Amino acid sequence: MRILIVAATIQEIQPFLNHFGHKDRDALLIFELNTGNEVEVLLTGVGMVATAYQMGKKLSTYSYDLVINAGIAGSFNTLYPIGATVQVIEEFFAELGAESPSGFIAIDDLGLGETNKVAATNNIPINHLYTLPKVIGVTVNKVHGNTDSIVELETMIDADVESMEGGAAMYVCVKENINFIEIRTISNKVEPRNKANWNIPLAIKNLNQTLIAIVNEF
Repeated sequence: MRILIVAATIQEIQPFLNHFGHKDRDALLIFELNTGNEVEVLLTGVGMVATAYQMGKKLSTYSYDLVINAGIAGSFNTLYPIGATVQVIEEFFAELGAESPSGFIAIDDLGLGETNKVAATNNIPINHLYTLPKVIGVTVNKVHGNTDSIVELETMIDADVESMEGGAAMYVCVKENINFIEIRTISNKVEPRNKANWNIPLAIKNLNQTLIAIVNEF
């Protein structure tokens, strides 16, 4: 089995790389598990455009049985506090549409093509996933940091978490019929921006513990 781990930045999955003996940023980010299964890591850069480009480039050359998108996220839902790890099973593209005097119009309501959401597909049983809450995500170009924009988004979409890459990674894998999992650990609440309330080290620690546990099942 070939598994592709997709992350925006090396910082988010450095503990995972350390665990499997890849401590050098320039090290070959591909290794074989004791079972013979192969794991490769793709660092895309931040945002939907970079993620879609890097994944499209990679998948045009190599095939994978499973893609895992791993990263940190903001939480709209008090059920998922800082440090909680979740599985995102559906993603919305919040900004895909048009503004109007009466409010935002999603792309599907404009009649311009595909819907503004995508749902993940995975047919590989993974025991550790059963311990993770399944949530709805929203993928954005700018993370929300003021009350007005947060209220506007929550009025449009009932999402639990927010990221800048998840929907793009999910979309690519759905279109290519590749088993896909997205796991996110909460680093902050979606609220008026205040970095003093964030806990990125805790989120990275918990994210990587989960990612290691999932990969070790193979």
